[in-house]
Amino acid sequence: MPGQVLQRAIFRSCRATRLRDNSVIVRFMGPDLIMATVEAAPAAVEQSLPDKPLRDVALEWLVKRHAQQRNWNRAIEFLSMMESDAEMTPPASNLLAALPRQEDRDRVFMLVLNADAQIPHRQVGTGSPDDLGTLVVRYWHKLTPSLVQQGIDELLKQSKDGDSIVMKSPRGIATFTSYQFRVFQILPALKAIDPDRANQLLQEETDTAALLTRYPQGQLSADPSLRDTVSHEPSQVSYSYVHGATAANSAAARMAVERTGDELIASANKDPEGAISNASRISDPMLRIRVLVGVAKRIATKLPSTAKSALHEALKSSSDQDQGWHLWHDATEVALQLKDEDLAGATLNAGFKAARRVYDDDSDHDNPNEALKLLALRFRLPRITCAAAQNRA
Repeated sequence: MPGQVLQRAIFRSCRATRLRDNSVIVRFMGPDLIMATVEAAPAAVEQSLPDKPLRDVALEWLVKRHAQQRNWNRAIEFLSMMESDAEMTPPASNLLAALPRQEDRDRVFMLVLNADAQIPHRQVGTGSPDDLGTLVVRYWHKLTPSLVQQGIDELLKQSKDGDSIVMKSPRGIATFTSYQFRVFQILPALKAIDPDRANQLLQEETDTAALLTRYPQGQLSADPSLRDTVSHEPSQVSYSYVHGATAANSAAARMAVERTGDELIASANKDPEGAISNASRISDPMLRIRVLVGVAKRIATKLPSTAKSALHEALKSSSDQDQGWHLWHDATEVALQLKDEDLAGATLNAGFKAARRVYDDDSDHDNPNEALKLLALRFRLPRITCAAAQNRA
């Protein structure tokens, strides 16, 4: 088993090396090494867990592995060893979707609830990734009602302060205070568990009550991907945290424009030529590119020639703004799907230019930003390079 021996050696090396918390290896290479080691030599990881900040990463992968093997008690045992509620919640969500016994589901939910209660949360979570609030949205009907009520109490208690939230969904734009958003999340569960208390909250939060006429199941109505089964479909909902009424209004206006772009992409199913024509007239260059690439992705299978036209139009809109690197990655994937190597090369080149601008800007000695520099190296250039490798293959 040379591969397992190698993985054990890498794992021991990671443990033996006492790296600073801000080390590039710890923050970016470490999780990948841990994942590979758990896959190749899980017993080695179980017997010798790494130190922080990789301990919870290793435990998460052990939870996942034992859940896949339906070793429920071991999965819950490793979940209980995790310290951060933020790291614990995604594997807990997967367990809650899979566990056959309510007793075990209650154990998992209580672990997350206890971890959440240990740390003050300045900001409420919206569901990407899961937090205690979205666990209530997804699984309240699979849990003991009194336990769900404890979770609701903790969520409302910790949501008194925090930034406002603007939500964009296919149904429209909505703005919440942090407390209103938690009420929006938990009210459908509370109606079923404690109708009197739910009615009291509705009387206190009239703005949220009005929203529930448009979203009768609260957050689940806006985002059906938050159902109680593991979903691989992308969410069509996005959120923006803002501070103050002026910022909230500005974010809502921006999201309204983005929603118009989403509607243009969706219209490509019926009128692709019209969608491309309308997208080409969008004044904001990043939104223009996003819509054109989105149209191309949507129609690539059924209308390949029209999809190519959308990508060519996007290339005309190439901007000096650096936010477009990920759009060109998506565009390259579409061009490869269309088997157009010249087009893939052009979109790939646009992506490299955008990623390089990000890195060059971040390397400014007068305004350094180590975090963004690391992100540029770890995610932008390698991600686009993968598309290049596919193209050569």
